[in-house]
Amino acid sequence: MPRISLIIRTQNEERWIASCLNKIAEQTIQDLEVILVDNRSSDKTVQRALQVMPDLTLVEVDEYLPGKALNEGIRVSSGEFIVCLSSHCIPRDNHWLERLLVNFQGNPDLAGVYGRQIPMHFTNSHDKRDLIVTFGLDKRVQYKDPFFHNANSMIPRTVWEKYPFDEEITNIEDRIWAKMVLSEGYHIVYEPEAAVFHHHGIYQNRNEERLRNVIRIIGEDFEEIFNSKENPFHQEKLNIAAIIPVREEPALDLEIQKRLLEITLNHAKSAPSVNSVFVTTGSSTLAAHAKACGAEVPFLRPDELSGEKASVLEVLQNFLEKMEEKGTFFDYLATLEITHPFRPDSILQRTVEYALNTGLESVVAGMPEYRPSWWLDDQEYQRVDNYLKKRSEREPIHVGLPAICSVITPALLRNGQRIGERTGIVEVTDPLAQIEIRSDSDFFALKRLNAFLTL
Repeated sequence: MPRISLIIRTQNEERWIASCLNKIAEQTIQDLEVILVDNRSSDKTVQRALQVMPDLTLVEVDEYLPGKALNEGIRVSSGEFIVCLSSHCIPRDNHWLERLLVNFQGNPDLAGVYGRQIPMHFTNSHDKRDLIVTFGLDKRVQYKDPFFHNANSMIPRTVWEKYPFDEEITNIEDRIWAKMVLSEGYHIVYEPEAAVFHHHGIYQNRNEERLRNVIRIIGEDFEEIFNSKENPFHQEKLNIAAIIPVREEPALDLEIQKRLLEITLNHAKSAPSVNSVFVTTGSSTLAAHAKACGAEVPFLRPDELSGEKASVLEVLQNFLEKMEEKGTFFDYLATLEITHPFRPDSILQRTVEYALNTGLESVVAGMPEYRPSWWLDDQEYQRVDNYLKKRSEREPIHVGLPAICSVITPALLRNGQRIGERTGIVEVTDPLAQIEIRSDSDFFALKRLNAFLTL
């Protein structure tokens, strides 16, 4: 019988589950079992979980009621102590379980312990405020206050057997349970040393400016955590791959294509945050050259994705599907095309860092545009800039340059998008970076420009 059973509830949590389980695997206490209670996830939550922890027990539920889901997970478990953990909560350090458990030593009237929840560095202001205020630094013993939180908690099996969670309510099952056990003479403990990262909040307040001021006052002590390797979104803890889609272009000399591929590969390999560099192509010649330059080419893509009609989105989706079928999962994908040989130094690294620092599902290189701009609406051009202002007072329009660089989550790509609704922009201001080479005529135009510049 394991000492501890961890019950993790999930629904479409592929972004978090690997980090959560990896941190559980690093705990000082290893006499444990993991029960994953999944509410029919439509993403890769279950596959990612089984990749990290093949021996976990999977329980699938069709209708999600929080107390019922927990009870169903606990019923198939056997541990002396039960830990309830949300899948988007990631233990801060390797002593998390140990610090929850120690509270029960010599304390038979303790019904449960819940731990601190620390906001992520990209948690929005109101959620960050709520978590900081609710989950403070002082330990508390509660005899009357029924506040309890099953995103990060531990209870003895003997107590749960007497007082299981309510299976009919749609929320606050934890507080209803706490009220019940307190009325029976038990007490509960808040243990701030047993902390998890949690990007959600628990209340709502949309006064953003006021909240930002509050965060600046009370949130300064989190900067050290956010910038340390304790942060589960630290680049060293994630699997980030660079993907270079390339096909043989009949309009461009093959040797020039090889050189463009080399330049792009060298840029991708220079990014410290990138774990691996892949090339996806249907050309055996370009595949062999990519391998010779140090890239991974796990397969040749099919003919139908090698012609002009195939979109980059379709090519990337094919790559992701094939890799996931092989059991390889990524946290982020960085895409680059060989058509931009003059991309700025470190643009890939800066784009990855932007994604990690903001938590956005897509970040793209973009050119700030200050010139007059219009879009055609029902045969009438509509102005979209503020050109009447002085340049120094204008906010630019940004023109996306995803061929230079973009960083996306696999979930976004799987859902048929390269750029999400909430997207970050890493500005590219060097005009040379925008030069594209897609044909021999482009290349020779560049040679003429070079000849002019060297006069």
